[in-house]
Amino acid sequence: HTEFDGVTDPVQMAGRHAIMRELVDGGYTAFSSFHGWYFSSEAYLTRTAYCSACFTNSFMDYINTMAHWSRSLTPGAPKFVSPFGTSMASASPAFVKQLQNLDVDVVAYQDEVGCIRDELPVRSSRAAFTALHKAHAQPNTPSLWANIESFTWEGAANNDSSALIPAAFPRILAQLEAVSGLVDMVISFTVQAIYQHPPTSASSNISWGPPAAVREWDDYTGTLGT
Repeated sequence: HTEFDGVTDPVQMAGRHAIMRELVDGGYTAFSSFHGWYFSSEAYLTRTAYCSACFTNSFMDYINTMAHWSRSLTPGAPKFVSPFGTSMASASPAFVKQLQNLDVDVVAYQDEVGCIRDELPVRSSRAAFTALHKAHAQPNTPSLWANIESFTWEGAANNDSSALIPAAFPRILAQLEAVSGLVDMVISFTVQAIYQHPPTSASSNISWGPPAAVREWDDYTGTLGT
């Protein structure tokens, strides 16, 4: 996993830096739609020789390098990561120390329910975020968010030939309940093509998802409001 997403490849890292500079030089970061930086190479929790669930050193270096670049280009802009490996999360001293050295404002952990990492993923999510809540309660750690997975698989799970489709809404409610009271914010991967206004609405006459995406929108607005 050391080379995952090329985080140790100088050429790919230089390309990332060039993209950031292009966005700034082109004036795109001056738009109100620009809020901050998402470092899209997904850091992950894994077992190491010194920690039961920590980020690898290569990802720590990657994230902090990207953070340094973002601060020099757009001082004050928030920095955001969304790791996986959440099901093995702990509040170990080694992991807390990593969080304190992680130069980001927000860590939005994937709840891994859509990816079905084990037989009882919602229960595992609750246990993981309970541990993360304890870890992020320590001083000088980033804000803790949950990134709940709103999808399920059209075919085989965790297979790139299988399309992502909207999950049954009761499952999403269970995911929300699992992280309730433990995180500062809940976001969702993914919204586009999973939740959609009815195409005949005043908001849009374009369909960008399967029919179930309209059902998902109706369930969401009917249960939780807009």
